[in-house]
Amino acid sequence: MYGASEIGGGLMTLTERPIEEVDRTLYVAVAFDLYVTSDAMAPVYERGDRVRIFPGRPVVAGKDVLLATAEVGKAPTTVALRRLVDITDSHWICKQWNPEKTHKYSRKDYPIAYRVVGRFT
Repeated sequence: MYGASEIGGGLMTLTERPIEEVDRTLYVAVAFDLYVTSDAMAPVYERGDRVRIFPGRPVVAGKDVLLATAEVGKAPTTVALRRLVDITDSHWICKQWNPEKTHKYSRKDYPIAYRVVGRFT
């Protein structure tokens, strides 16, 4: 479980090291959770919810993703929890719900996209 701090604009920065151990997920070699500290995706994900990430799952339009500036756990990382709308060669096109808007995130700035597979309240 990684901790997160909101840094504005619905973005969060994650701790480099896990802050808590949670029950392992069956059948998944690598997975991690994080606490939501932004209201950008409310009501889908509320502040204080825990989201589960399966890094090995493919990211596809219509699913929720965690965009990251670096691999989680390897360096200080800025992340954005969003609904993926489209993928281009140069951008991730994403939506947020609160306030509702569409963002274009450069794949150069956010080279990593992780698939969100669950939410715990």
